Amino acid sequence: MKMKERKSIRKPLSEIEYNEISDINAIKRTINYNVKRYTFRANFLIMLLLIYEAFFWVFKFNFSAFGVNFTPFYFFIFSVVIFMLALFTFFDLYYIGLSNILKLKIDPKSILFLSSSTMLCQLSLNLFLKQYTVSLPFVGLLILFAVLLEKKEAYIAKKVKQNFKFEVSQKEKIAIKVKRAQTTPKKLFKESSNEKDFKDIEKEKITANFNFFYNNLDFAFWEKIFSILAVFSVCVSFALATFSLILHKNMLYCLSCLSFLLIFSFPVLLPFSLYLKLYSFTKKAIKRGIMLFSYRCIKETASIKSITLTSKDLYPNGNVILREIKTFRGQRVDEAILYAAALTATTEGPLNNVFDKVILGQKKMLHNVSDPTYSDEEGLLGWVDGKRIMIGNRDLLKSYGITPPSRDYESKYRTDNKGISYIAVGYDLIAMFVLEYIPNNNLVKSLKDAEKNNIKINIKTSDSNIDKDRITRDFGLDIHSVGILPFKQASFPHEEPDIEKKIIFEAINNKDKVLDGIILSKQAYFSFKAIFGVQILAFLLALGIAFSLGVSGALDQLSEHEVFLFYLFWLIPSIFSIK
Repeated sequence: MKMKERKSIRKPLSEIEYNEISDINAIKRTINYNVKRYTFRANFLIMLLLIYEAFFWVFKFNFSAFGVNFTPFYFFIFSVVIFMLALFTFFDLYYIGLSNILKLKIDPKSILFLSSSTMLCQLSLNLFLKQYTVSLPFVGLLILFAVLLEKKEAYIAKKVKQNFKFEVSQKEKIAIKVKRAQTTPKKLFKESSNEKDFKDIEKEKITANFNFFYNNLDFAFWEKIFSILAVFSVCVSFALATFSLILHKNMLYCLSCLSFLLIFSFPVLLPFSLYLKLYSFTKKAIKRGIMLFSYRCIKETASIKSITLTSKDLYPNGNVILREIKTFRGQRVDEAILYAAALTATTEGPLNNVFDKVILGQKKMLHNVSDPTYSDEEGLLGWVDGKRIMIGNRDLLKSYGITPPSRDYESKYRTDNKGISYIAVGYDLIAMFVLEYIPNNNLVKSLKDAEKNNIKINIKTSDSNIDKDRITRDFGLDIHSVGILPFKQASFPHEEPDIEKKIIFEAINNKDKVLDGIILSKQAYFSFKAIFGVQILAFLLALGIAFSLGVSGALDQLSEHEVFLFYLFWLIPSIFSIK
């Protein structure tokens, strides 16, 4: 491999440029390098930690081997060696931490730099003064801190790797965008509880998303939170370390306290847990044909309270079947079909497909329909050659003074999953169509999951047979979770001047995948909130412990393994919090 290519592969994820399809292979190699690098370093640090712990217990119980007695001196030298190996392993994090300090930016890597530098000074001073019984060395704790940061970086790289594999796959994908406007007309809010911030989504077929890395590496919100906590931890640590110096007048003890406090008072489990959970959710999403992006996109998606589907989504092509035609007063069947086909051709609903099949797609023979409209929950109206054409239910006929057949007559045909549509020309009832509706089984589980996650399902339809009762019966939903929207009324005014569109996730081009993406985002967002709550509680408790022990001058009473147990206790609920 040429030197230039090797240098290109070794650049961090944040510096990758994806501008054209020809970049894909080089990007894959760079991502693989980052995954292997962070994974190897994390595993090597774990091995160092285990070796350090093994020698610690050998020293603790005064074991001897090969005639060597493990005195404090030997353990001190061993600790220095392990520390230097660990420092060499995570040196790039150490260097980044130094750069951030020089930029007056405090973050977890800055904490690692400050703690490592303090420990380096402490061990050097110990060696110079020949004081090998080190109080509060916490070398193992520092290595654990580095392990968690390296694992966090590994989870980011793995997430990017699996998402990029999905991005460049040959599957037909759609970008799901959220649309938001602040001044949407009130008439569009029959099913919305928040008129000031109405949202809807739209789909857009894509071949390549050149904003891939921006969307996947947008961690600004989390990094800001980590920075605030880091600044607070540094201030508390230096204050308590200064107090310990005044109290004990011992520089070694002061450096030990500072190194320990910097690690213990920062909630390193928070970034580790969040990125672990993000990785696990994106991995789960990829298996279901969905690509989740960053926290910002997940939060935006999770705030969606409703989604609009069309009747064609619920009852796709072939799922609405014309079973019978009953004519009235000697009307011709072919004339009824042509009128019905002409009127339904102005929509994209299931009825359009039904009559299009009947006329074998020969739309040239159809009359031109002017001013087609939809009467809410009643049916379609339009004008053909000066004649008013209607296709809908009995309520539509009554609205225009046409007497429908008796309900007893209807009940003979309205059985099981069948529905009735009438067609009238002017004031004459021409025919009755008996239609069978077969629900889209691929959507059943997604719709039920949406209902469980408090997502309202709005259906745009021009078919009076597709109403709340049919939808709730066919898909097993509660009637309060379903809304009906007029098919011709756009769910969002495209001419609105202040529309803001943001891509929130990608999915395979299936309607159920859109619902699944929203549901997964809601679950992920709730999980993130749970992790925040747990780890902030742990952070406050750690600060309380550090402050009480620091003020009393008893930090040396806290052992490294007690801190390990503290970490483990607060790590478990984060890992297993909310699937």
